[in-house]
Amino acid sequence: MMRSPVSEFWGSELKTRLDKMIVICEQLCNIRYHSDVEEEEAVVEFDEEVEILLDQLTGTSTKQLQIISITGMAGLGKTSLARKLYDHGLIKYMFDFRAWTCVSQSYINKDLLISILSCFMDDCTNEYHQLSQQQLGEMLYRKLKGRKYLVVLDDIWDCRVWNDLQIYFPDDKTGSRVLFASRDIDMSLHQIAASLRSFMVSDPRQYIDSLALSYNHLPPHLRPCFCFFGAFPEDYEVPVTKLIWLWIAQGFIHETGSRMLEDVAEECLMVLIKRSLLMTSRIKSDNQVKTCRIHDLLRDFCLRKAEEENFLYRDVMFSSMLCFPLEVERFLQDGGFFHINTYKFLKILDVESIRISMFPLEAVQMVNLRYLAIQANDGSPHASISNLVYLQMLIISSRKNIVVPKTIWNMVNLRHLYIKSGENLMDEPRDLQVTGCTCPSVLASFQTLSQVSPQSCHNIFSRTPNLRKLGFCGPLISSLGDLEFPNLGSLAHLQKLKLLNTFPYRNVTRPCNPIMFPEKLKKLTLSNTGMDWKEMWTFAWLPNLEVLKLKFQSCIGERWETGDAEFGRLKVLKLHDLDVKKWVCLRDNFPRLQRLVVRRCLQLENIPATLGKIFTLEVIEVNGCSLSAYKSAMEIQKEQECEGNYFLKVHAKPNF
Repeated sequence: MMRSPVSEFWGSELKTRLDKMIVICEQLCNIRYHSDVEEEEAVVEFDEEVEILLDQLTGTSTKQLQIISITGMAGLGKTSLARKLYDHGLIKYMFDFRAWTCVSQSYINKDLLISILSCFMDDCTNEYHQLSQQQLGEMLYRKLKGRKYLVVLDDIWDCRVWNDLQIYFPDDKTGSRVLFASRDIDMSLHQIAASLRSFMVSDPRQYIDSLALSYNHLPPHLRPCFCFFGAFPEDYEVPVTKLIWLWIAQGFIHETGSRMLEDVAEECLMVLIKRSLLMTSRIKSDNQVKTCRIHDLLRDFCLRKAEEENFLYRDVMFSSMLCFPLEVERFLQDGGFFHINTYKFLKILDVESIRISMFPLEAVQMVNLRYLAIQANDGSPHASISNLVYLQMLIISSRKNIVVPKTIWNMVNLRHLYIKSGENLMDEPRDLQVTGCTCPSVLASFQTLSQVSPQSCHNIFSRTPNLRKLGFCGPLISSLGDLEFPNLGSLAHLQKLKLLNTFPYRNVTRPCNPIMFPEKLKKLTLSNTGMDWKEMWTFAWLPNLEVLKLKFQSCIGERWETGDAEFGRLKVLKLHDLDVKKWVCLRDNFPRLQRLVVRRCLQLENIPATLGKIFTLEVIEVNGCSLSAYKSAMEIQKEQECEGNYFLKVHAKPNF
């Protein structure tokens, strides 16, 4: 008879138990694929497991909040084991508060919060159902603050539930614990991989079998995505956006219903991170993954698997990795002889680290290219760029401003045109010959357009209905002092907009009507727009705005008083290189703010103390500002800690 599964748990595991965990995990995999276990919980004894987990739950060696997980397929006794622990006399004695809630496959965060609160609040009446999730979460946070608690989340199907709720669980170094009971076998593999990471240095060879186990249980469509990391050098931090584009260019990502390939690829990335096959290196201000990397041992594993499964990197050329023939380098830099037929099947040509004089015409003969990245003194593409009918990503770094030819509108597979700098022009499109008929071409998959002059974009957006990211660089102020740019009304899916003004205007300017901005806009960056601080209320009307970046001279004036404006969904606020001296605001102006970043605002006297009372605020970062601003930030942290809020982190550095 198959042995009962033992729990895997997060936190500090003893190395001596690791091998046993791996063996049992293999048994779990056998159960998953070969057993006919019924859905009912098995009646089994857990004496050994209870002893191990009791030690993890009540041990005093680690005071930080720990997450412990009991993992296995349905019917193996996870809930029975969790209940046995929950009702144990030692647990009742050691914890101030205990709570139990069942998550299940379909859950509502608000209901889970009410369920947890009801476990240790006698007055949890129906009135609580009238409160918002944020209000309930704040109530839970205040209740648990400074106390030692145990919360059991039973029947978890997706670890996203913890990502949603963890903000409401304070870590006051009291020895609190959260216990998961999960039927997700992938979570088990993730925990083993996370545990292995600490011991790889001692004897990596003994863990190869465990890595193979995790790899073998990857869905088939994820395996090439993982093996692709063998194309990158050791310890290389891979930008996530670039990685996703490369996966798509290689054909690893397939359409799922009406979803964009980029969304599917991002989901694949998070699965690999969840299983600890990839490591997060840097995080964006909005908590999205910015760069990731792979452990050297896993990279070697990728190379071996790629060789075993005949997964080759022959369709890829990365100059940054020096894995391209010398004749290509000589040709690009010195104009040497180039055997173009040798590379006619190339899909990816990334020569961005090699500076060349102009856009290489020979590249347009590589008709199979999906991804092209170059760096040139003059990066203007030739009209024959449209020969690259399969091209999906075009990345250009150019010292001179470039002109994008009108033939770009014939490239129906183009998804991203990423120009890294300058004030660049889009050649005015006309009716083009598409599939034998004369009609305006529509790039249905086109999602990114950056660093383009607004003056050349008045007639193009009807052709880019699914554009998500747009960056204007050029004159954005009218002769009357109004902020103006092309009509974005057709861009129903636009999420990110950058406005960099290059037109000098001596007086303060006025913003445009909020209805000029697409409703789904989430991220807005302003630079050199010269608006009056009094007009900032305009952007509070953007219903989905989550990230607002105010950079050099975006606003002018010594005082910013937010008044009664409410940036209801704003999570990230960045203030860079501004002349503001006094900032007056209330907690209610930014009810969901999570991160505040203030850099090089030399005249700012202080950070408003009321910001420290925002429940959702996680980080205040102050760099290169006045000494008084620095001291005020540190005072906010001190005051919040006195009130029992150790959740808020302040990173401050004065401008010495």
